[in-house]
Amino acid sequence: MKIKPSKLVAAILAGATLAGCAASRRLSERDQPARFHPSPEQLQSAESGDAEACCLLGWRYLSDRNYTEAAKWLLKSGNINSTGAAGQLLVEGRGVAQNLPRGIKCLRRGAEFPNIGGYEECALDLARLYEKGELVPRNDSEAYYFFGICVAKCRHAERSLETRPQLVAHQRAVGARLKADERNKQAERLRKWLDNLKAGSCRSLGELDSETTDVSVYLDDEDEVSFTVSRPATLLSSGDIAVTQLGKRLKELNVPDNVTIRIYASVDLSPKLRVKVHKALVNEALNFSRYEFFQRTE
Repeated sequence: MKIKPSKLVAAILAGATLAGCAASRRLSERDQPARFHPSPEQLQSAESGDAEACCLLGWRYLSDRNYTEAAKWLLKSGNINSTGAAGQLLVEGRGVAQNLPRGIKCLRRGAEFPNIGGYEECALDLARLYEKGELVPRNDSEAYYFFGICVAKCRHAERSLETRPQLVAHQRAVGARLKADERNKQAERLRKWLDNLKAGSCRSLGELDSETTDVSVYLDDEDEVSFTVSRPATLLSSGDIAVTQLGKRLKELNVPDNVTIRIYASVDLSPKLRVKVHKALVNEALNFSRYEFFQRTE
């Protein structure tokens, strides 16, 4: 896992979440003599069980390469911002006794965490772990699934980080080793993961398949919708539009009529509203018949 302590400490303090394309490396350095010394206030907060204080303390020790203290406080925290680093330390046995089941559990929690879309670094660590089969039995199904989470989260290439096209290619290479039924099973698992997130608070995820147009519609009013139309790494259009004009606008954007349109509603999906949406998408001039409704919970 590529750990950038100074940036993550700032992110934790700001209440931000991790973002960007996935990168990974092993924590290969030896423990270094401690340079960081917490203030009495920091130590008191952490020792009292404050999860964020423990998390911050753990990251400060991690940036100081004091893995023993880092593991102690990151594991005590249980904070979502600590789970990836804690998992990696457990998997490698750095600063703490190696515990693969617990480490994988931490990484999985980070990868699939529902409110922020999953930390792609945790997903990449798991994908590589299952693909290599060195520390755990090789499992191409799990590798395919977690590479898929990386693909869905990684929308923009950044210098020094593994780019989205590389992740797509890698996931397909793993998928080629699976039987068609198993690959379809994992693809459906990924689709459910993505749909659950899009139906919640996350609206800016990428798409699972590098060749698929993604149409997401957010129905927060009976007369108006917001929508996004994208292909991986390319936002084609977004905006607010009258419900009755939705199909027409999708046609103008050259959206293929066989694409699945996912409609996330925070208003009551009454029969009248469903008919209204249907008429906007399927009529004499349009045939966007593949659409699905999801009830959003705020």
